[in-house]
Amino acid sequence: MTNPGTPGTPNTETPATPPVTPPETPPETPPETPPETPPNVETPPSENAPPEAPPANAEGNAPPERVVPAADSYALPEGVPTDFGQFANSLDMTQEQADGVLKAHQGMKQAEMQTIRAAGEAHIKNWGEQAEFKMNLAKRAMKQHDTDGTLTKLLNETGFGSHPAVLDHFFNLGQALQEGGFLKSELKAPGEKTRAQKMFPNMTSESL
Repeated sequence: MTNPGTPGTPNTETPATPPVTPPETPPETPPETPPETPPNVETPPSENAPPEAPPANAEGNAPPERVVPAADSYALPEGVPTDFGQFANSLDMTQEQADGVLKAHQGMKQAEMQTIRAAGEAHIKNWGEQAEFKMNLAKRAMKQHDTDGTLTKLLNETGFGSHPAVLDHFFNLGQALQEGGFLKSELKAPGEKTRAQKMFPNMTSESL
């Protein structure tokens, strides 16, 4: 059959090509996100996890081994009872920890002594004009009853020699010794007459 528009030309029409449909791509699946760990919640260690190594010091070396001395191996300052070594050992104290306890105790002891000393100074001040007389009488009473100085040393070391109760005790003791004639010489309170003046009131002080 010929094309009526063009004489003698055969009809050669090209058949239409069907459209190409691309294959469907499956939707992408987002990767699974592990659940978030809540804040401030510690993750329990695995049973098979190796033990954690102790932290190293600034130089990268392992920390020193903790050494607890035996009860009789502590280096104690002079005057500290040896029983303290047993006490420190029973609490697994190192030498450094024992030194810290002793230092703290010494500080408390010094603070206590300062408190007692301040109270004694205030007590002597309250004695007024008789303060010097009472102190001398108390010292003489102590000296007469503490011939070897043991009690004096103890009171000085503990600070209780300045305690108001101790001051009053030795003053009263000295007063009793003076009235009983056990003190070798007589101390006179301000304004008080001596024994001779009491016996001979008409005599002047120059003749006594």
